Amino acid sequence: ARLARGEPELTAAGAARVLRDLGSTASEELMAEVLKEESPDGSPSLSAEEFKASVAAFREATDPWAEFSEVWRLLGGERGGGGSVTAAALADLLHQLGWEPQPGEVEEMVALASEGRSQLRYADFVSLLTKGLDVPGASPQ
Repeated sequence: ARLARGEPELTAAGAARVLRDLGSTASEELMAEVLKEESPDGSPSLSAEEFKASVAAFREATDPWAEFSEVWRLLGGERGGGGSVTAAALADLLHQLGWEPQPGEVEEMVALASEGRSQLRYADFVSLLTKGLDVPGASPQ
């Protein structure tokens, strides 16, 4: 199996490059720290098998619905999925996470996810995050 750009291992440089391609500002140093934590031997790289095992362990240990609820509250939504969130709040959080969307990109995402509205409801937010993904659980909680 091949990882970042066909390489046999995921290295800090490769991970940082892929994340930069996705708009993140994650540094090679940060990715080296992350990979060292995930690597069985403490090296700053993961083989395809080690990467798969790390992702599987993360999925088993993580409740996606709890994560969605936490991020929803960070955006200004209410507990239990109440309220709504503006494109500006989403853009601000994405900026804090190191992603620099193009002008109008977040507004377009919100409009697409919310059927043309300028704000996201919780169900729109979860749909935006999970579209095309296999997320355990039948519905948002």
